[in-house]
Amino acid sequence: MAQIQPRINDRQLVSVAEARELIAAHKSRTRQGRGVAERVPRRTCELCGGQFYAPPSQVRRGGGKFCSVKCRAVAIGAGIRERRVILKCATCGKEQLVAASVAEKRVHCSLICAKQSPKATGTCPRCGSAFRLKPLTRKYCSRACAVKSRAAAAPKPMVICEACGRWFPRLGGTRGRFCSTTCWGRVLAQANRHGNVYSRTRGGKRPDLDDVYFRSAWEANWARYLNYLKDHGVITAWAYEPETFEFLGIKRGTRFYTPDFRVTNMDGSVEYHEIKGWMDKKSQTKLRRMRQRYPAIKVVLIDKAAYSEVARKIGRALAGWEWNAKHAN
Repeated sequence: MAQIQPRINDRQLVSVAEARELIAAHKSRTRQGRGVAERVPRRTCELCGGQFYAPPSQVRRGGGKFCSVKCRAVAIGAGIRERRVILKCATCGKEQLVAASVAEKRVHCSLICAKQSPKATGTCPRCGSAFRLKPLTRKYCSRACAVKSRAAAAPKPMVICEACGRWFPRLGGTRGRFCSTTCWGRVLAQANRHGNVYSRTRGGKRPDLDDVYFRSAWEANWARYLNYLKDHGVITAWAYEPETFEFLGIKRGTRFYTPDFRVTNMDGSVEYHEIKGWMDKKSQTKLRRMRQRYPAIKVVLIDKAAYSEVARKIGRALAGWEWNAKHAN
């Protein structure tokens, strides 16, 4: 059988050796034309002198000296290695022969000597105490000294506490009325001296209601509504917070409950009205324990829906009714 020769084109037939030479020449021209030889750096093998490529990461680690594993093995067997120097341990003083690249990074002969070596120390510019520099960029001995130093570099404005009159640095923004939580609590307790008043209510005496103190505008309006019912013969009398009920046997939590109004009907029956614009957990506990321990006493809960309905129907007909944005329409 005749040997099949590689075909370059339809007009010329060449041998295998000639084909390899043509392919090699073509690749060489293509690589040079694309700039591959200039783009990829070449290194020279230290044993055979041939050109080869080594990754930059390998060169940074000290490698990339031989073109192949064979050249590297021959070089090691012939004693062609990296230049070796004597390293003297900074802790124990022991000398050992190491590569030059290793001697540039190490100062100790072992990990034990590295741990026993004295660490670099510095002096805190705030308190003057000595501390270990770890990391080396550390400036202060502790976080507290760093915070105090920054605060001293940028001092805060000094203001007077509204409770005790002492000067203190204000933190900024709208805060800074009181020097401590103790002073803040003292002022809050004085503001709520009439009882456990919610911050959104409007407590005070009402001249049209015989100067009786009511804890909120809703309670005052409900008193006006009860006067309206009394004038029209629906009820005979009412009183504001006249009685307090005790929950016997309770050792923790709410032990007493004072309803807002005691209402006496035309038939002589008595019921209590509780005004609650919003229900918190403490109020829920009071009403639940009231039902459990005093089941014969009727407590009517006047919530937001019931109050708003009365306000819309006859609120404008009652003199002195206090309006707000929630039920003005």
